Amino acid sequence: MPAAAAERDPRLEEAKRLFREGNELRRAGDCKAALERYLGSRAILPSVPNTLNAGICLARLDRPDEALELYDELLTRFAPELTTDDRQAVAVEVSQLRWKVATLEVWCPVPAQLVVDGQRRRELPLTAPVRLLPGRHQVLVTRQGYRSFRSTFALGPGQSASIEASIEPAPGTQPGTGPAAGPTTGPRPPDRPRPRRAPSGPRMSLPRQLAWAGLGLGLAAGAAGAAFYGIAAARNAEFVAGRDDPAHDVAALDADRDQGRRYEAAAWVFLGTGAASLGTAAALFLGFEAESPRHERSPRPVAVLPLAAGGVLGLTLQGHLD
Repeated sequence: MPAAAAERDPRLEEAKRLFREGNELRRAGDCKAALERYLGSRAILPSVPNTLNAGICLARLDRPDEALELYDELLTRFAPELTTDDRQAVAVEVSQLRWKVATLEVWCPVPAQLVVDGQRRRELPLTAPVRLLPGRHQVLVTRQGYRSFRSTFALGPGQSASIEASIEPAPGTQPGTGPAAGPTTGPRPPDRPRPRRAPSGPRMSLPRQLAWAGLGLGLAAGAAGAAFYGIAAARNAEFVAGRDDPAHDVAALDADRDQGRRYEAAAWVFLGTGAASLGTAAALFLGFEAESPRHERSPRPVAVLPLAAGGVLGLTLQGHLD
């Protein structure tokens, strides 16, 4: 087709019109409406500009999983057309979004459809992992003439899961027909390990374990400090009462006073440690509340360890002070 005819192509002109409208809406701050225009332009004629701008809008609308899907397409399908500025813009966006999502890998012995949370996401076999928002998800793998595979799991930011969807032909049907039909993929390559099924829940991240450990340590240190302060107060009371006794034993009173001071010093050490630990744990928890959903496993077993350690330390120190 000549260049002049291509410029008069009504579909191309419509794609350009939607793209221009999207730019105006994005500059006005309406990313949701702009995204609709960019996706409409992509549906007519996918290109670097409408794909890049659609990804930027998705990121601004807090849909990082969908944004990263478009950035992946930019870096693969449109790689020869990307300018240096485009690559830098995509690299910045990807680096900011990657930690916000989880990844899912699904293997199936035959070509099939992958549905996540009721939305059709990919064709199997996958060419790249599927990115998901953190939280709980339902996976459905379907193929005409086969029993469907279902799985439910939860993932946190930066976590990943692998699922083996071993679907089998349904009785009384003829498999291998329909949109997902195709030759079976056969046995898995021997050099590729078989993925594990998705876990029922992710392991607690190290920063969150440290936060709960800090909370447990703070509570244990605070309790030990209060106990030592109570002992110090009792020793000081004995010293004051004995001092007023005309028949007091000077050596015993001095011992009570010194022991009271040692317990009081130990109490302040424990109380200071507890306050620092609780402050650190509070800061970590506030960060978790702002950045990720509540889907981690129960932290109680982690918090019990520093509580027990604090109790043993307190009893040991009390034995030395006595």
